[in-house]
Amino acid sequence: MNNVRRDSQAAAERLRRDPCYLERMKSMQCLEDEGYDSKKCKWAFDLVKECKRRQSRISAAAAQKLAQEQGKKLEAWLEGLEVPRPGFKRLQREAEEKRKREEADEAAAAAAAEATDR
Repeated sequence: MNNVRRDSQAAAERLRRDPCYLERMKSMQCLEDEGYDSKKCKWAFDLVKECKRRQSRISAAAAQKLAQEQGKKLEAWLEGLEVPRPGFKRLQREAEEKRKREEADEAAAAAAAEATDR
């Protein structure tokens, strides 16, 4: 009984670390069953690819949602500050100047590219 429990816990841990574990095992089993002929196991490899795609979409969506939540928390925290932090205005001004310089550089590059096209 303990071995079964330990095995199921190990399987649960593998699934937690690798959500595509079952798909990978199906592809390995297919290869063994088909004498390592990868052409016959294309369907199993497609399952693994689809699982990876699905997991990357889930991961990207989760990361984006987390960033939005953290951004909202930061904005709320900044609004709650009553005393301006030293140097904050200077940092804002420098960031604005940098943005304007970058826009001017992009405009100049676009104009130069347009001039060379003529």
